[in-house]
Amino acid sequence: MKRSAFLQKKCDSAHFRSHLLRLLFAAAIFHVATTAVLFTVGRQAIRPDSFDANGVGVSFASDSDGHREDAATLAEVLWSGGFYEWLTAAYPFHVKLYSICFASFGALLGFNILSAEPLNLFYYLGILVLVYTLGCEIFGWRSALIASMLVALWPTFVLHTTQFLKDPLFIFGMLALILIMMRLLTRFDPWRTALLRGMLGAVCATMLWKSRPDMGPVVIATITLGALLLVIRQFQTRPVQPSNLAGMALLILISAVALVSLPVYRDADNPRVKTAASKELPSNKKPKPIVHGWQLAAIAGIARQRFVEKYAGAGSNIDPYVKLTSTADLIRYLPRAVAIGMFAPFPNMWFETGSSVGLWGRMLAGFETLLTYVVELLAMVTLWRRRDELSVWLLFSVAAMGITALGLVVVNVGALYRLRYLYLILLIIPAAATIEYLLDWSMKARSSNRRPANLEPAT
Repeated sequence: MKRSAFLQKKCDSAHFRSHLLRLLFAAAIFHVATTAVLFTVGRQAIRPDSFDANGVGVSFASDSDGHREDAATLAEVLWSGGFYEWLTAAYPFHVKLYSICFASFGALLGFNILSAEPLNLFYYLGILVLVYTLGCEIFGWRSALIASMLVALWPTFVLHTTQFLKDPLFIFGMLALILIMMRLLTRFDPWRTALLRGMLGAVCATMLWKSRPDMGPVVIATITLGALLLVIRQFQTRPVQPSNLAGMALLILISAVALVSLPVYRDADNPRVKTAASKELPSNKKPKPIVHGWQLAAIAGIARQRFVEKYAGAGSNIDPYVKLTSTADLIRYLPRAVAIGMFAPFPNMWFETGSSVGLWGRMLAGFETLLTYVVELLAMVTLWRRRDELSVWLLFSVAAMGITALGLVVVNVGALYRLRYLYLILLIIPAAATIEYLLDWSMKARSSNRRPANLEPAT
């Protein structure tokens, strides 16, 4: 697309405000209503195999119950005035955020998904805002609106955003980081703006590190990719923009310091999990493997083995006996990992009865996976049509990198399904551009087929 035509599709402030505010108002009502319905279903024991009395989806978000319990414990610490104990407690970052909601609303609503709704609603609406803004930044407001609506109505994504999970926080932070790098890549900023973007990007990277340290390599790879594309951009445009390069350098520097110096607490570090682990027999304890340096195959193999052990009894594991012990193993398994990341759950699983979600849960996942195939195809069309734009390549590269990494280490389909949301959102944005293109083409075709009726000459 020519530069002039591209600028004509950019979001002006009127379109941005009017469409985004309408979307957010409708989405907020939808999310609050969904949360209330799920809580009612759980409290009334309508589907006790799917939702407990607190509204926790025990069938599709089983770890959410443990996070709810931890958040309740921390809320009581806040109630007793132990702010320092709350700050230094060995609980994951997202659990501490949920405990603030419990401390604020728990006395009135109880320790359930209703009390967590203010934070979950913030995540949900924030993700929609970022999707809309990213779509506007690259493709225009119509594509942005289509992408935001698709994400807002994504059934299982909405269900997961009502729970006590770290995934919404991670998606929100990653989208914000990608947007900041996108603007450093596409705009010519003055020094103050570029440095501010760099600091905000570092804050996002730090938040991602605190919330999901296991995804640290993906965050590092994303920042590295953004920096590389920015350098390439400098060769495409003249003169060189030192302010944008300085902003990216500041982002990298602060992020590196935060990743090295700031402590993080994983799920295994909190007292509840440690207490449960201490009750096991000493013979069941395994020494932690030692990894020296940046050994990619070893890191992937260790992460994969953790998923194998965590989901040992699950009925939806893929290749649980595959071990990655060397670089050769990793390279040989790479094509299979791409297929798993992009296409799992495979069609042969769509109509089987799942051990946790049952037949209807599998069928819903199959329907969404079929739509995922369509999204991936439409996104590839946009990549071909806009192949000369680095901003489009940034979205695709991060999505492809994340999907491949998940296919390498995640053996359980349910876990893969949930962890893949971010990368599919990054594909929905360019897919929406193809949908807009097809809609325009269809309207033009219909209008060209309409012929005015021939008028008989007057006699």
